[in-house]
Amino acid sequence: MVDRVKERQVEDVATLKALADPIRLGMALRWLSRLRWYAGRDRAADEAAQEALAVLENAGDLTQLAWAHSNAAQLAMLASRDREAGLLAPQAVELARKSGDPEVLTHALNNHGVLRWRAGDAIGGAALLAESLRLAVDLGLDGDACRAYANWIGAHLDDNNYPAAEELLTDAIAFADRTEQLSYFRFLQTDLAVVLLDTGRWQQALTVAQAALDAPPDVTTALALAVVANVRVRTGDDAAQEVLEALTENVRGADSLQRLLPLAGALADQGWLRGRPEEILSGVAQAYAVAVDRNHSWALEELGYWRWKAGVVDPELVGSSSPQPVRSDRPAIGDPRAAAVRHDECGDRRTPGAFGADRGQPRRGRTGKVAGGVPQGSGRPS
Repeated sequence: MVDRVKERQVEDVATLKALADPIRLGMALRWLSRLRWYAGRDRAADEAAQEALAVLENAGDLTQLAWAHSNAAQLAMLASRDREAGLLAPQAVELARKSGDPEVLTHALNNHGVLRWRAGDAIGGAALLAESLRLAVDLGLDGDACRAYANWIGAHLDDNNYPAAEELLTDAIAFADRTEQLSYFRFLQTDLAVVLLDTGRWQQALTVAQAALDAPPDVTTALALAVVANVRVRTGDDAAQEVLEALTENVRGADSLQRLLPLAGALADQGWLRGRPEEILSGVAQAYAVAVDRNHSWALEELGYWRWKAGVVDPELVGSSSPQPVRSDRPAIGDPRAAAVRHDECGDRRTPGAFGADRGQPRRGRTGKVAGGVPQGSGRPS
């Protein structure tokens, strides 16, 4: 479906170029960039977004110029190019306020809020996300409201704040269901699957993730497959390899951490369970290279943690009071003993004593695994 719509949009762009209508051409290019992103063509999406910016720069339409800035900021944010996004997002907000168009304003506020949060200002970021959400709800912009929910939840997940994420997910899923925002409903359900996985409720996570996979493939597929793969790998299910292969194929050609991190986490999990450090290193290699290139601190900590488990220490990631990168084992947050028991009940192939042993050198249980969790990536689906 996305491919058919994208082909039609390409035809429209060609027609508008021939007509020399810069405003309509800029709008068409912006939509083409979104369709390319949904189809997994990240670089091509960026090219269309930048062309839209160039076309609209002097076209005399503040609203469309604000949309072009907000769209470009969004794509940069989703690709974890935070410095670039951080320049574009406030410009988009300023242009949106000047234009008086509330729809582009809620979109721009959303991006800016996420980037403020990532930059360390969670209070300021939350305020912008709340403003975006309120504005979208008041205007009946259901998709934008779901996007605000999704990005706010994503910020909590990046902070490993599972109680806050789960509380917000309850409202968000109900809203998406009530307003029939089906793609967002599926994405939010996938986020719920991640929360369930990372807090030790594996069978529930598996059920929710598999339900998300019943729909046609889209940008949420990689994360849903990663949840299924992690549960299959950790419980010794024979179907694990098939799911990992499907996940690998799904992210082929991607260069965004949002798509690469779920695969890296699942492959690293499998390598650790097998006692094969070389598989951990190969599994995280592509995502690690992208994280280094974009200086993405959160992803570097996650991936550096796995590299440490494989015997590679990245000095710049080592905490001052710890021999490994700063990272908490997600399933063990709060009560390591209770988490260990819960994982054992879920069919985890480790001894309960493995949790809480992750100090200094890892201590192996039956299969040698201590940690888990699905790296999230930064940036939400829209």
